[in-house]
Amino acid sequence: MRAGGAGGPAVAWAVEYDDGSFGMLTTVEGHRRRGLARLALVALVTRLVEEEGRLARHPLFCYVVEGNSPSLALLRSLGFEEGGVFAWQAWRRRGPGAPAAAGG
Repeated sequence: MRAGGAGGPAVAWAVEYDDGSFGMLTTVEGHRRRGLARLALVALVTRLVEEEGRLARHPLFCYVVEGNSPSLALLRSLGFEEGGVFAWQAWRRRGPGAPAAAGG
């Protein structure tokens, strides 16, 4: 969604990832509480579902950070339901001079 029409700055968006999921639903401060996140999400989901008159993505899924109640409420209001809980783990590549991994 763009402020002031097609030429204005983006103020709300959601993205599609390479794994088929969608997420990063964001509305810029100062533009919140106007339904723009809902519009952005509906536009993205509609595009993912209705590509050339066929189901383009099935199932539709996204990841929501634990405790993000506004996102969970929005997704539920659009008919999505929680399918599972996942734990993420961060990894960093070792820098120069770090010990080699065992067995390699």
